[in-house]
Amino acid sequence: EPYNSEAWNLMAETYVALEMYPEALEAADYSLAINPLDSNAILMKANAYMRDEQMTPAIQHYTQYLEKQPDDLSVQLSLAVCYNSTERFEEALAVLSKAEQYARKMPDRQADLSQIFLMRAYALSRQKKFREALKAMARARELSNGQQSWQYDIAEGEIYLQNGQTKQAEGYFAEALSASHEQGETLFNIALAYSNAGYYDCAIDLLGDVWTLYGAQEGKFVVPYLADCYLNKNDMENFLLHLQLAPSCNLEATQHLF
Repeated sequence: EPYNSEAWNLMAETYVALEMYPEALEAADYSLAINPLDSNAILMKANAYMRDEQMTPAIQHYTQYLEKQPDDLSVQLSLAVCYNSTERFEEALAVLSKAEQYARKMPDRQADLSQIFLMRAYALSRQKKFREALKAMARARELSNGQQSWQYDIAEGEIYLQNGQTKQAEGYFAEALSASHEQGETLFNIALAYSNAGYYDCAIDLLGDVWTLYGAQEGKFVVPYLADCYLNKNDMENFLLHLQLAPSCNLEATQHLF
């Protein structure tokens, strides 16, 4: 039905789920051509952009959607993720404060409070507000009821890395590896924590371990992240070597390099 905006929205949502982001954007644009005020089409575009790691247009569309649907908690959280990803931490914290207010009023969304405090801890740590970050982290753990404890261990370890306290960070990372049944995923996230904090040699070593653990072919998804580490180290020889391999290993992560 070419003039049915709901059908185009459903198609856009399906394309996002299938990771076919250009097609999702096109379908949402068709919906907006039929109904320029269609907030669902705006949301589908925002989701497609975020999943494709195009955070600036994602922020634009999430903000536009929230102007019409200000109490949508899930979208508030998505917008906060985008702000944290683009290092717009003050804006992330402002959105998270609003999200917390909404979550506390909604009995069926209490579980989101843990994620809100976790994202708050990340933003505060990147602002070098160490004590406030640890306080938010403790609240996130308390609200999590012990679920996925290894993810919280990694997040808390990263806070200590951001503050230069590597020994404390290593303790939390060891706990994460002990608690997790997904050793490859856990090692990968620890590597990202080291990279985020500027410990590129540690990140490179761990990414190499991840590659070995997953195998020569399946583990190649780490190549763009290795390239990023070498770029930050100003090791252009290894950066260019990995950059040549990167698109065939992980296109989205390679695009994120630029």
